[in-house]
Amino acid sequence: MNSISVVIPVFNGSHSLSELYSRLVNILQQMAVPFEIIMVDDASKDDSFEVMQNLRQHDKRVGIIKLEKNYGQHAATLCGLAQSRGDYIITIDDDLQHLPEAIPDLMKKITEGYDAVFAIFENKQHSFYRNLGSDFMNLTLNIIFNKPRSVRTSSYRILTGRLANIMKEHDQANVYLAALIFKNTSKVANISVEHQKRQYGQSNYNYYRLLKLARTLFYNYSNLPILFTLILWIVAFVMYRFVKINDFLNSSIIVMSLILLVPAIISIRVIITYYKLRILARRFPAYTIHSIDMEEGELI
Repeated sequence: MNSISVVIPVFNGSHSLSELYSRLVNILQQMAVPFEIIMVDDASKDDSFEVMQNLRQHDKRVGIIKLEKNYGQHAATLCGLAQSRGDYIITIDDDLQHLPEAIPDLMKKITEGYDAVFAIFENKQHSFYRNLGSDFMNLTLNIIFNKPRSVRTSSYRILTGRLANIMKEHDQANVYLAALIFKNTSKVANISVEHQKRQYGQSNYNYYRLLKLARTLFYNYSNLPILFTLILWIVAFVMYRFVKINDFLNSSIIVMSLILLVPAIISIRVIITYYKLRILARRFPAYTIHSIDMEEGELI
């Protein structure tokens, strides 16, 4: 019988974890499958870890991990994937906006021969800017990985154990899970799921986090910045030759050429410097575990 691991990245989710746990256990027991629930505390500022410890004490099917510092949702989820033992792995947010009751539908869809299935939401309850950022990331994935436009991504997903094992090998800083998925498989599908309103707290995503994810996607998983740099080099060279050959022309043309040339050179240097920083960052792991308390062996 296929087993299921549920991975929950946790950040300031103390108010919702107990209800989420109860609903997950209820639906997974109805499915009559071996399962585990892995909660990864991404350096929460509230008492989330204490709640996790209480759940672990009550039910040994709950595994808990505490990270050294805040690495972000994607890194925390990857940490949970790395420790998972199920034949299928489900990732779900801690804020109750994702319906645990949709897990049977996700399971049914992935057994049709897919490696990954993303839940998409009919009526998103995120903010306008969060939805805008999500649309931008999906468009970028379309360009970089030739992702079918009909397929959309979310953090509520189910993966095969085979795909999860491949993704576990990524142990570098700056993680973007959807990129890892599309990099390693094209067997991806969607199902529609109802999206709930957030009951506790507020979204941990802001402009900075969304910008950081976009930057990670462009620089770590695509050649677009390199192509852009090459184009700028060509533009800079052409402008340099134009100024040099036509130095007898009036000063206004020379000034205009320099106005175009200087930003091109600065942009090139910025992109090259950023790539150097990215290369240095790859020396660091995606996350560091402070403590871990989980069962071992096969799921029962």
